Amino acid sequence: MTNSYSSLLASLVSHKAAATDLAKCIDQSNIKYGFSEKTFTAGNAYEIDWVLVFSLPQKQIMRAVQFVNALSTGAYKNFDYTHARILCAMKLAGSYDLNTDAIIALAGATRNPAANTRGISTSALNAMFSSAHGASTVQTKMSNSTGKNGIFQAIGLTFASPGEQNHTVSLNTESPIAVRFFELINRATTGQIEELVTGK
Repeated sequence: MTNSYSSLLASLVSHKAAATDLAKCIDQSNIKYGFSEKTFTAGNAYEIDWVLVFSLPQKQIMRAVQFVNALSTGAYKNFDYTHARILCAMKLAGSYDLNTDAIIALAGATRNPAANTRGISTSALNAMFSSAHGASTVQTKMSNSTGKNGIFQAIGLTFASPGEQNHTVSLNTESPIAVRFFELINRATTGQIEELVTGK
């Protein structure tokens, strides 16, 4: 597979699981999940290695395409809501890195006295977002975003050592993807954030 749009699209079509999650990506008219030439071009501008992304499991490919589409169109409702809470939790930590348990506790708005949340309370995130998924959902989202085959890892948004238990995750705030995501979050109106929540 080469890093060309036609080659990448062909790999989606030939993928053994194309009838499920990837079917949405093959539909180029699908604004949320479709892998169009605009998606490809936007991803290149965000310095995404599409060949690496397309080597991930099908669910992660779908989520990566969804994330790029939401970034490029600025459609808040098309972001994955829990992934957005995870990123905002890491951003609130400033120069400190958070470990997996802390991010799960913050993004899931659950109490875990053993988690070092660096002084961040769930109320800081809840002030931004009106609801949260439960800890089990957040744990799954942490795995598919910052784990071994995580999309945030593949697109250069986070750095981690996923083989370690309760590993530390660093947010790459200088990546074009992070810059664009937080630009959207920082300028969002209450209504736009609510679109993100209700679009989950």
